[in-house]
Amino acid sequence: MLTGIRRTRSGQAIVIMALAMVAICGMLALAIDAGRLYFQRRLMQDAVDSGALAGAQSLVGTVANPNGQPNYALYYALDDTFAVFSQNPANNDPNSSFYTAPINHTVTDTQGGYTITAVAPTGYSNKQVEVTVSFNATATFVQVLGFRQIAIVATATAEAGTNAKTYALFAYTSG
Repeated sequence: MLTGIRRTRSGQAIVIMALAMVAICGMLALAIDAGRLYFQRRLMQDAVDSGALAGAQSLVGTVANPNGQPNYALYYALDDTFAVFSQNPANNDPNSSFYTAPINHTVTDTQGGYTITAVAPTGYSNKQVEVTVSFNATATFVQVLGFRQIAIVATATAEAGTNAKTYALFAYTSG
C-alpha cells in the first residue's frame, strides 16, 4: 500500500528544487545589481561632495574681493567632480564666458556619461554652491525584467562662510 503512494509522488523533489533555484538565482541577480548600483551611487555622492566643497571654497571673500569668485566656484565645482571620475570639464578656462556669464548662474557639462550641473548664487548673500551629477547605469541581470538602464542622481550643497566673531587676546598681570 505504501509503495503506491511513493510512486505517485516520485519526482516531487526535482520540481521543488527547480522552483527554488529560480528564486535563489533571482535573489542573487538582484543582490549583484543592487550592489553595483549602490557602489556607483556612493562614488557619485563622493564626487558631488568634493565638487560642492571646492566650489564653496572659492566663494569665501577676501579683503581685495569680499564676494569671492563665483566663476571659479563654478569651475572648481565641475573640475573636482569630474576628477573623481578621471574626467576633465570641456571648458578648462575659469575666466571664459561659460563660467563668468552663465545663464541662471548654472553650468552643465557632460563627460564620460556623467552629466554634472553646478549652480552658484548671485548677490552672494547665501554663498552656496549646489552640484548635481546624473548617470545612466547599465543593468546586468535585471535586463531580463526589461530594465536596460537605471538613472542614478546625486546632489550636494556646500556653503562658504567665515566666523563673524571677533576675538581678542589680553595679557593680564596683577601687582
